Amino acid sequence: MKKGILFIVVLLLVLNVAAFADRNAIDAAIQAYEAIVTEAESVAQRPLIAVSDVAALEERAQAVGPMIQAIENEREGAISDVRHLAELNDRFNRAMTDIAKKLLQF
Repeated sequence: MKKGILFIVVLLLVLNVAAFADRNAIDAAIQAYEAIVTEAESVAQRPLIAVSDVAALEERAQAVGPMIQAIENEREGAISDVRHLAELNDRFNRAMTDIAKKLLQF
């Protein structure tokens, strides 16, 4: 009987750790994406934008892409995560549009 209870307790602890790990992966991916979005907004505010800055920004965004894709189907994801990612996508797209407009002016 004690072994059965111990097994159930250990199983529940393992499942909780796994769920916590998923939550950490989600948070890490969102934070990494948010850092790129903030950087894109910063670059978009510059009066002159170097092509090398845009290339570096795109490279970082591509590196985070798989992290975001990996968490899209996570059980631990919440509606607030989806909303936050949608907001980040919107901000990133606006910043990249502003950058493209500035680059096309020259």
